[in-house]
Amino acid sequence: MKLIRPKQNTSFFESFSDLIFATMAIFVMLLIIFISQVGEGVSQIADSDSSGVSDSESIGGQSCKVNTIKDVFGPAQSFDKNHCRRGKTCRSSCNDILVHGESKGTGIYTIDVDGRGKVTPFKAYCDMETRGGGWTLFAHHQDCTAEVVEVDFVHLENLGVLRSDKWKALRDGVQEGMMFVDEKEKVTFLSVQKLKNANCVNIDVVQNLSLASPGYRSNVIWHAENDCQGKGQDYSIVAIAGSSYKNYTFAGAGLWQFAEQFDEWPYPNTGRYPSASIDHQNELLYFIK
Repeated sequence: MKLIRPKQNTSFFESFSDLIFATMAIFVMLLIIFISQVGEGVSQIADSDSSGVSDSESIGGQSCKVNTIKDVFGPAQSFDKNHCRRGKTCRSSCNDILVHGESKGTGIYTIDVDGRGKVTPFKAYCDMETRGGGWTLFAHHQDCTAEVVEVDFVHLENLGVLRSDKWKALRDGVQEGMMFVDEKEKVTFLSVQKLKNANCVNIDVVQNLSLASPGYRSNVIWHAENDCQGKGQDYSIVAIAGSSYKNYTFAGAGLWQFAEQFDEWPYPNTGRYPSASIDHQNELLYFIK
């Protein structure tokens, strides 16, 4: 004879506790999946390529690269302590320091661009190595920068342009030209002859680097073109553009050489816009000498 065990009745409390346990287990599993997906997204944003440029960030509705040029070049050394003080002669530019044998290498110095004029001595970042050295940094700009801001001291760790009085004094003393260095250390050069002879915008008419040039919607500090319309592909431009210029995915820091050729041009003739730097760089240091 088989013994048949009677069925045990499960109480309400036991079945309810099982339900709670199952619900909590499902919730924990969903939470783990969610956290793993968020972590993956964060890691994608934080990942950087070999140039030191992080992935993308949305600024003002634009999808842009975010650069850290200071990480590429490293911290700048300061050589301005006791320089241009205590009765010492204050040099007018980075090149003046170099010519007088007072350079201690690339870094920060104090210069007095107009001697005993109205512009007080100020700190300047000097490149004493590239293309013979003696280059004074007057602007540091990158794509997706909403505003072009005037500052008293332009260096690797901030974005901005020199104030109008300092810029004009530097501009009036230019002897060699302008040099542009990107976050991949590529160098572009434009001679003083081309800077001054441009038919649309030459540097002598640029009074304020933070404002759009007269007749322009963006900050153009040099423009050569037959009809000066900025249309088609027959223009050459140096731009320090802000949010008013949203073309080319908000290419605020950019160089174009469709017409007048730069004296040195490191970028390949490839990309969406051949003969433009914007597909190959996102950040520029603007030097004058």
